[in-house]
Amino acid sequence: MDYINYHYFSLWSNKKFVKVDFYIHFFCYNKVGDNMKRLSFNIFSRYREMLMGLAIISILIFHYTEDCSLIGINYVGFIKYYKTYIGSSGVDIFLLLSGLGLYYSFSKNSDIKNFYIKRIKRVIVPYFLLAIPVYIWYDFVYLSDGIVAFLKNLFFVTLFTNNNILFWYIFFIIICYLIFPLIFKFIHKNNSYVASFKISLIIIFLLGGIYLIYKYYPGIFNRYNIMLLRFIPFILGILLGKMSYRSTRIKYSFILFILGIGMVVLIRYNLIYNRIFLFIFLLSIFFWIIYFLDFLKNKENIIVKSFSFFGRYSLEIYLVHVAIRKIIKAYGYPTYKVGYYLIFIVVSIIVSILFNLLIKKVLRIKT
Repeated sequence: MDYINYHYFSLWSNKKFVKVDFYIHFFCYNKVGDNMKRLSFNIFSRYREMLMGLAIISILIFHYTEDCSLIGINYVGFIKYYKTYIGSSGVDIFLLLSGLGLYYSFSKNSDIKNFYIKRIKRVIVPYFLLAIPVYIWYDFVYLSDGIVAFLKNLFFVTLFTNNNILFWYIFFIIICYLIFPLIFKFIHKNNSYVASFKISLIIIFLLGGIYLIYKYYPGIFNRYNIMLLRFIPFILGILLGKMSYRSTRIKYSFILFILGIGMVVLIRYNLIYNRIFLFIFLLSIFFWIIYFLDFLKNKENIIVKSFSFFGRYSLEIYLVHVAIRKIIKAYGYPTYKVGYYLIFIVVSIIVSILFNLLIKKVLRIKT
C-alpha cells in the first residue's frame, strides 16, 4: 500500500518520477515472473546440501523442545510453537532428500551391488563405529546387562521388544535402501505425470493401511508411529529426484499447494497424519528459503555456505548428537537448560567432524 501511494504521489507531483517508478515496477515484476517461469524442481538438488543442514539444525532444536516437555517444562513463545508446528519434521526432510539423492545416484549407475556397497560405506559403517562403543558403555558399564543385551541393542532387536529408539533412523533408512530399487524402477520407467499418479495411489494405500493400524491396533501404532508415516517422505523424495533430474518445471499449482498446506497447519490440526502435515509445512518454509536465495542468484553467500557446512556432516552430527544426548541424560545433566544444551551442541559438532575423519580413514583402510 505504501508503494502504491508513493507511485501515485510521484505521478501527481513530478512527471520525471513516473518513468523511474515504471522502470522499478516493470523490472521487479518481470524479474520475479521470469524467475518463476524458469524455476524447476532441480532447485532442490542444487541446494540439497544446504537443506540437509537446515534439517539437522531443525532436529537439534526439536530435541531441545522434547527435553523440556519430558520433564514438564512448557515454555511459551518460540519453543512452544516450534514443538507444535515443526516438531521432528526435520527427519522427514532428511528422508525426502535421501530419496532425491538416491535417484540421482542410481540413474548414473544402476548396478545393484555398487549401490549397496556405497550405502554400507555411507551409513552402516558409521553406525557400527559409533554404536559399538555407545552400547559397550550402556550395556556393560551403565546397566551391566551383559553381552546378550549388547547384541540385541546393536542389531535393533530392542527396537521392537523394548522400544529402544536411540538409533531407529539407521534401521529405518536401511529398510528404505532395501525397497529403493523397486520404487526407482516403478517411477523411472513412467513419465512424470504417470509416475506421480501411481505414487499418489501408493501413498493413499499407505495412509489407509496406517489408519487401520491406528484404529484396530493402537498399541502397534503408538510404538511404531515414529516410522510408519515416514515411508511417504522417502517415496516422495524419489519422485522429486525424477522431476529434479529431468528439470521438470515447477507450476503455480505446486506453489498454491505449499501455501494451502501451510494455512491448514497454522489453523491447527488433530489428525493421526500430523507428521505429514508438519513435514509439508517445514518443506514449504525451506522451499521459500531456497527460492529467495535462488532469486538472488548468489549461492556463494555466507548463508548458503554456513548451512551447507552442517549439511556436509549431517549424518555424523545426527549420530553423535543422539549418542551424546543419551549419555548426558543418563547421568542427569539438565539438557533442558539453554546453556547446557548449547555446550552439548558445540561438543557434538566438534566430535562429528572428528568422527567424519575417522570414518574416512577406516573406509580408506577397507578399500
